[in-house]
Amino acid sequence: MKPTMQLFFVVSFVIIASIVVGTTGNKEQRRGLNPNCTLLPDDGPCRALIERYYYDSVTGTCHKFLYGGCEGNGNNFDTEPECIKKCKGKKRGKKAKESQN
Repeated sequence: MKPTMQLFFVVSFVIIASIVVGTTGNKEQRRGLNPNCTLLPDDGPCRALIERYYYDSVTGTCHKFLYGGCEGNGNNFDTEPECIKKCKGKKRGKKAKESQN
């Protein structure tokens, strides 16, 4: 094989590999999901037992958990509507209007 042909294959491979690497990423990143919303709930080291909500990125729903009151992480919301707004986004279309009534 000629050196120019080898160079062509190497350059083609590098270009294709960079396109593939650039378009991959986890599902949440591709959907534009807030990175905090992919974290597991963390109650922190304190023991206050405050009812809070976290977003489960696998099921796409918010769930209650008991927060200790300090540290933890960003997947920690005061209310279920706040959790939904920050992580799931606003509902659009006919079903959103029906659920508001």
